[in-house]
Amino acid sequence: MTADRGDFDALFREELQRLTRTAYVIVRDEGVAVEIAQEALARLYARWDRIGGYDQPGAWARLVTVRLALRARK
Repeated sequence: MTADRGDFDALFREELQRLTRTAYVIVRDEGVAVEIAQEALARLYARWDRIGGYDQPGAWARLVTVRLALRARK
């Protein structure tokens, strides 16, 4: 199953704040947290043809967010 752009737009609105909060808990810097969340969503968008068909594509974005935040914290 391939998801369309409207599905991504809805997921973006749903996940942006959650991803930002997740990143903030790790990096403790609001600006960096926003950048990390945006990067995770940009990576998701670049792979949307594949990942958009997952049962929970937001979970993929959360995993990417955590990994990016842990890298940024070092």
